[in-house]
Amino acid sequence: MVLIQVYTKCIKTKYKVRLLSKGTLIFITTTALSIILPFILAYQSKGFWMKRDIFYEFPDVRFQGKYIFAASTNNITLPIVCSSYPELMKYFKSFSSCSQIKVREIDYNNDKIIDELFLGLKINLPGNMEIFSFTLMLPLYLKLHTPSCPLEMISDIILQQQMPKMFSNLTLVGNLNVEQFYPLQCSSKKINTAFNYSSVKEEHILKNFKIENIIQNQKRKNITTTVSNMLVIQESKDKNHFMLNLKIKFNEQQFYYDPHFLQIIKWAWVQYYVIYIVIQCIAKKIMNYIFENRLVLYYEKKPNKID
Repeated sequence: MVLIQVYTKCIKTKYKVRLLSKGTLIFITTTALSIILPFILAYQSKGFWMKRDIFYEFPDVRFQGKYIFAASTNNITLPIVCSSYPELMKYFKSFSSCSQIKVREIDYNNDKIIDELFLGLKINLPGNMEIFSFTLMLPLYLKLHTPSCPLEMISDIILQQQMPKMFSNLTLVGNLNVEQFYPLQCSSKKINTAFNYSSVKEEHILKNFKIENIIQNQKRKNITTTVSNMLVIQESKDKNHFMLNLKIKFNEQQFYYDPHFLQIIKWAWVQYYVIYIVIQCIAKKIMNYIFENRLVLYYEKKPNKID
């Protein structure tokens, strides 16, 4: 006759001890160690509490339509100052030589996020005037669409270029780089607008438009923008004007932030539970060894026994 197994069942045996006994002491000790020891081991392994986390996003960057261009020439009494700020041009209107400005925002993949910014600036040069150096300031509107960490702010690009030799056509090509000084305070229910203000205070005070003051106001912000990997292309053509072409490519950036409490607990619980399983298995084997070998006094209770 062939026999097959169709059903199995385990018989549960209970081991009972008195309240004040060695068995109770061993039970309390092993239970406490199986709970506390995993926490100690996980904490001492470093990185138990998640203090920082990062995410990557392609920021939505838009040109605000404002700029400041200031250049020093071979005539110290005739600098060149061009700007779209009317408050600044009240003082430097006679020094403005910019005759043309072109701005183009390019979206290559049609995802409604700008991939490249082009700016062309034409400056007329009367007589034998030459430009030795210049500073260009462009305010940008930066926005993050991450649901867990939305952000809206105004940042600035400040370019300073030395020209040991006069060129009539200068092209600058680079990538937008986001610099962060401390973690973001993220909230999915509120957009972070703590730095949504311009570094240029548009008031009738000339010192607000000084480059050093603009840079200081920019550095007070947590996030700043710079141009990295910049290539310089110089050409000599017509000496009656100076043509500045700027191409900035926007790419994916890294941002770091302070994680939420639930995110910290989730990461810590995974580390704790992995060690807890190992410690719990060891504690269970110790308890089985003690009670099966009758190393302590106990009362055995099985389902087929009557109390």
